[in-house]
Amino acid sequence: MITKSFLKNDAALWAQFREDDRLALKELYFLYVDALFCFGKSFTKDHTLIEDCLQDLFLELWDKRKQLDLVESVKAYLFTALKRKIVRRLQERKRKNGLHTEMGFQFQAILSLEEVIIEAENVQTQLRRAYNAINKLSKREKEAFHLRYTEGFDYNEISEIMEISNQASRNLVHLALRNIRKELFQFSSIISMMLFFF
Repeated sequence: MITKSFLKNDAALWAQFREDDRLALKELYFLYVDALFCFGKSFTKDHTLIEDCLQDLFLELWDKRKQLDLVESVKAYLFTALKRKIVRRLQERKRKNGLHTEMGFQFQAILSLEEVIIEAENVQTQLRRAYNAINKLSKREKEAFHLRYTEGFDYNEISEIMEISNQASRNLVHLALRNIRKELFQFSSIISMMLFFF
């Protein structure tokens, strides 16, 4: 859970970086690079592309620092910016390759469910069932679910990252949870009980 003091520190770093403080930008980079890289893997398995987009993102931030506004959530801003860069790069690749299929990325859930079912008798079976339930979600449901329960974003931040309304972000998360519960209900698993109380 992100504390208020952390968020203040986060906002302070953003303000310092906008005032030409390279160390503040470097600190922001190290605070978020791992989470951003994991988020990038949700859209593509091409690690080089993710690394290039991350490098481009932070170079662009530095170049445009004077034009940037103060932001409510630095994390949400960075996630949104990285997502846009990756999607744009994948669309460019698709155009260059002349493909006429659906966009070449698919959101993959990257979840750590072991903590939820650690006391279960058969951890591997439960994980497989949960993973299968999550993978049956639509791409948008998976993305909303990941942002809410893995990254801890609130609905305003999710709506910003996904470029949808606040209500649409709530609807997607609710639909994802309902579909996962439905899939897991027959097994009466610990996971379905936990999801029921989210």
